[in-house]
Amino acid sequence: MISRLQRSDEVRGVVIPSVGVNLLLPNAAIAEVVSFQEPAETAESVPWLLGDVEWRGQTIPVVAIGSGENTSRTALAFSRLKLIVCYAPSGEEQLPYLGVCATGMPHLARFHADDMEPPIIQMQLPFTARQLIYEGVPACIPDLDAVVQAILALRRA
Repeated sequence: MISRLQRSDEVRGVVIPSVGVNLLLPNAAIAEVVSFQEPAETAESVPWLLGDVEWRGQTIPVVAIGSGENTSRTALAFSRLKLIVCYAPSGEEQLPYLGVCATGMPHLARFHADDMEPPIIQMQLPFTARQLIYEGVPACIPDLDAVVQAILALRRA
């Protein structure tokens, strides 16, 4: 019998608590987890783009994924936030990293298809590749490439 540690269809990843839903990402998508710093507001005015922060000498955008249209900067200010610095999956030179807002400390997990169920009700979440129930809690796998492309499109306009 194959143990869980030996399953080839298992992915090691991170569960990121976010506003209203947990985000699930593979370990390789994350560059660093740092303390949250207030993003500087930018000219783009969309609810999911909170602004820019400086990280290791680079300016990176900070987004609230999985929060829908109801996220505001003031609502997030009351939480114990972390900033998850992620690699841009497409290797975009103009935007190699982005910051994802987390409402708590991420934790490591092993994901397997058997551990995930489709949600009973689909939420309207922007930039979501897939919605699911993981360990009894609503979760989503974010589409980071779509986030990067949306930011680039906003900044070109």
